[in-house]
Amino acid sequence: MVANALLLTIAVMFAIGFTLMGEFKFLLWYRPLAVPASHALAGFILLRVIWSSTALVQIPLRDRLAHGFESAVSRNLVFTNWLRTISWSLRGLLTLWMVWKGGR
Repeated sequence: MVANALLLTIAVMFAIGFTLMGEFKFLLWYRPLAVPASHALAGFILLRVIWSSTALVQIPLRDRLAHGFESAVSRNLVFTNWLRTISWSLRGLLTLWMVWKGGR
């Protein structure tokens, strides 16, 4: 059961990773002239922060909780999730700005 969950997690990470890499390449190569390449790069860096946090922090903490509730692990999971929340929020705002700037 745990092996199946791990395989599913890896498959989902690859699928999402390829999709987001395609988005990054598209923004870098076909972006409107009004959108600087540095903004596309900033969006990609935020994605790397999100992926790294997910793979290196969130998944191991979730796996520990899957074997039984531990209050300290639960608090740590909630606390460390703020990095992902802030990164997703910044990336969302950046994406909205790029769409707005590119559509003008």
